[in-house]
Amino acid sequence: MSENGNNPDQAGWAPTGQSGSSEGGDKAFDASNAPAPGRGREPSPEEEDGVPPTDTTGAGALGVGESSHRRGEDMIDHDGKERGRANLPQTGESDRPAGTSTPADATGVDP
Repeated sequence: MSENGNNPDQAGWAPTGQSGSSEGGDKAFDASNAPAPGRGREPSPEEEDGVPPTDTTGAGALGVGESSHRRGEDMIDHDGKERGRANLPQTGESDRPAGTSTPADATGVDP
């Protein structure tokens, strides 16, 4: 052990009960030490008034929620069906698509 009580063989080790460590945590979460809140921001008219229930466009602000990727249906229309896959009749009450895969549909990962 060194003069300060730390073991040089254990990097980052500190003895328990180190003074100040719990005081810092208490101070960080004590609201009486917090500064006064800032000015904030201007709420938009939609935030103030709300959006009418007849608004069916559902457009997001500044492209929020818009996907930058192609949909699976669009990929099949453009690129064709994937090698090694075969469609089966739709199944269940929901008519969900179904299909099978052949060894040609390998991912390259050896299971």
